[in-house]
Amino acid sequence: MGLDRLSGFGFQVDNSQTIKALNDFAQNIVVPYMRNLTKSKAYDKGGLYQSIRSEVVEGGGNTGIGAGEYSINIVIDDPGSSYFDFVDKGVKGTESSLKAPNSPYRFGTGTGPRGGLTRSITEWSQRKGLYKYRFGIIKNIYKYGLKTRPILDPTFDYAQKLIETSYEERLEQGFADDMNLIIENLITEINNN
Repeated sequence: MGLDRLSGFGFQVDNSQTIKALNDFAQNIVVPYMRNLTKSKAYDKGGLYQSIRSEVVEGGGNTGIGAGEYSINIVIDDPGSSYFDFVDKGVKGTESSLKAPNSPYRFGTGTGPRGGLTRSITEWSQRKGLYKYRFGIIKNIYKYGLKTRPILDPTFDYAQKLIETSYEERLEQGFADDMNLIIENLITEINNN
């Protein structure tokens, strides 16, 4: 049962200690870790780096990191972030796939959104002041690929490890506090009837 279904018992999801603990974990552990990986692996301290944020959602989320029915979602708000998945998974080249042998992406094969890689490289080159070199960059990536620079999986692995060790107690306490509040509200309701 989702926590919001308990509102009939005087429970307010916005005041949930479980959600507050997950938000705290996401803001202070997950987002900074992912930003550091982005800065070091994608060499980005601009729009992509700044736009990484998290939110706690009901259901599976995109990380699988969470408590009960709530999970942490990683959100990238930068409109130019379409290249992030290419950086994270890499791109196979037509002449060599050594840089990203396990990548699902390869120029011209329809493995990504139509024109997505070319558009992403063009947008990236504009932001970096390399627009006049974009055709050379595109040609190089087309032939030799783009090195895999994993960011998401290492972030999730790190977060999962921490949540199971350092943060597990905090989440359990938050859940216990939420349940105690619900029980108190039920007892009050029963006594008033």
